[in-house]
Amino acid sequence: MSKNPVVASIRAPSVVTRALLAVTLVVGFYLVTVGIAAVLFAIPVGVFWVNGFRAIRAVLFVVAICWIPAFLLLSSIIGVKGARFTPTGRRIERHEAPELFAMVEALAAAASTRGPEEVYVTDDMGLSVTEDRGRRILQVGAVLLARTRVDELRAGLAHELGHFAFGDTRLLGLVSWAHALFRSVLSSTQRSPFDQSESSAIEAGYELAKAIGDGLATAYAKLFFFLTRPSDRRGELAADELAAKLAGRDAALALLDKTHVEGPLFDLYLQNEVGFALSTSALPTDLLAGFTTYAGRARERGLAAEVEQAVRNAVTDRYDTHPALADRVAALQQIPAAALPSVPHDARPAAALVAIDLEAIVGDAIAEAFAAENPLRAPRLVRGRWDELPALAYAPSLHENGRKVAAELHTAHPSAQTMTQMFAVVVRRLARGELETVVRVLARDFDAIPAHQRALLASDGGRMIVHGLFAAALLERGATMTPSLGDPGLVFEWHGQRVMPMKLASECITEAAAGAELLRWADMLEADEAVAAQPPEAAKPVLAFAG
Repeated sequence: MSKNPVVASIRAPSVVTRALLAVTLVVGFYLVTVGIAAVLFAIPVGVFWVNGFRAIRAVLFVVAICWIPAFLLLSSIIGVKGARFTPTGRRIERHEAPELFAMVEALAAAASTRGPEEVYVTDDMGLSVTEDRGRRILQVGAVLLARTRVDELRAGLAHELGHFAFGDTRLLGLVSWAHALFRSVLSSTQRSPFDQSESSAIEAGYELAKAIGDGLATAYAKLFFFLTRPSDRRGELAADELAAKLAGRDAALALLDKTHVEGPLFDLYLQNEVGFALSTSALPTDLLAGFTTYAGRARERGLAAEVEQAVRNAVTDRYDTHPALADRVAALQQIPAAALPSVPHDARPAAALVAIDLEAIVGDAIAEAFAAENPLRAPRLVRGRWDELPALAYAPSLHENGRKVAAELHTAHPSAQTMTQMFAVVVRRLARGELETVVRVLARDFDAIPAHQRALLASDGGRMIVHGLFAAALLERGATMTPSLGDPGLVFEWHGQRVMPMKLASECITEAAAGAELLRWADMLEADEAVAAQPPEAAKPVLAFAG
């Protein structure tokens, strides 16, 4: 296939030069490893040559110390192979995304390269290509499809196809081989702490093996990446240039901004919001819609601006394959306007190009990961929309947590018969400066902890106790929870008032205003309980919880 003039005009790093450098470094690693092993084999021979049988004990001691790491080093580099690539996500066929496939084929033709044979939709915000023994694969993130426009996705696809056009993906086997070598040396020279020997010489041999393996693999990996990463980063800039020249600079810049800012936001969303849902054995069915809400709230709170400032101020890491955002933007801005095409904007959602359930892809992947992390007793996940989870999962979980805390504290406060009463008692004790006294009831080994660690334990324990009892007391008094994506904690509503128990619990230990607010809530909830003709059914005596 003859090269398109657009592709020929881009100065991409030579794939032949990069391959030769990688092969030279890998061969060098073999030689260094074999050389170290040879020296270790030779040392005992030299000791025996000098001392003969007169110092046979010393010779045997040196043999154990030197030959153990020598054997481990040699065995670690024998038979090492690069890992085969295993696609993740759901493979899609042409009939499920005809417009997407047509776009990929048109861009591949414009880039004078062969397109991917397989296309997968993954559960993240990524976009990547790989080449495994001649098989070309494209992976598109479901979150990316949900958060980008068609013209932005076109720029991203052009960038990825540039890696095919410039030969970057042909180097992946060499890189995988090098990674496998370094990992093999590291793992082969480690030893389980349960595998101990009574021989001091054998133990010394394994310790030397670990020290050599750690030092050799770490130092050589740094050298390998230090020498190969600059060409990787130039390859990324060349792919960026191709994206701008095929799909437009504005679309390429917009995609870079979106992925660099919303990628970290999505990670925070998974960690804070989805992670909390999973902790209550729940999984939202509208994960992508929920992220849209979360991202909007993050902008209102200024969190998105903080992330954006951090990524824009980041500098390129010498060991990273990708330049920092600022360097990529600067390189795109330097392309002459005359070299850029006039591309019509397509503001349609990129998700319109695929006829598959993106929500299900993300949700199923999270459920599988959750089950893998809890192999012994993974609970059945309750599924529902974000606005359904407070009633379906959060309220039962928070009430049960409060019940456990109240049961633990009941022996110290037997007069408190409800969650509300226990919450009020604890808050008033904290207001009197009795934090450690309260925490000591739950942390029975509190006095055995070093004095300098008690303050930290008391603060953390106090927050946990207050949050557990406050949330349970609110539920006991009929409060409801509202969807609170992007807020620092769950939002409760009670008689027209909104409160975040987690936020107040976190602040009450160190901030007087938060402590005063907690006292106000304790008084209000207790007063409401006192005037109620019949306590809600949820207000069961704490004594019932103790058993």
